[in-house]
Amino acid sequence: YMFMAEYVVGLECLIKEEQSDGLTQILTVEDGRHRDYIVSVNIREEVLHCSCQKFEFMGILCGHVLACITNDLRSIPERYILRRWTRAASSLCDSLSSHNDTPREVPRHTHSQRYNLL
Repeated sequence: YMFMAEYVVGLECLIKEEQSDGLTQILTVEDGRHRDYIVSVNIREEVLHCSCQKFEFMGILCGHVLACITNDLRSIPERYILRRWTRAASSLCDSLSSHNDTPREVPRHTHSQRYNLL
């Protein structure tokens, strides 16, 4: 749901200004609320950064960056796709659960010790 919301934000964004040094593009992006954000796109290294820092804080690409993905960068780089979003996440959960088939019993005295600490 969060990615879909950011995708919609990206559809509302307008790229106002673009600068490039051949390796990195610096774009000024205006969102639907008329706020400007600076997005840098390094095509060779596949590094994306936005001044809103949503990826750094929440782990999801913002709409400003999604609006700037161009023909030079046709897909979202692997580093921005969290493992929990992939099919591999379910296989990881399956392998973890298969290693721990027998439930552990917690001794009763452990519960009473915790209660006494309160």
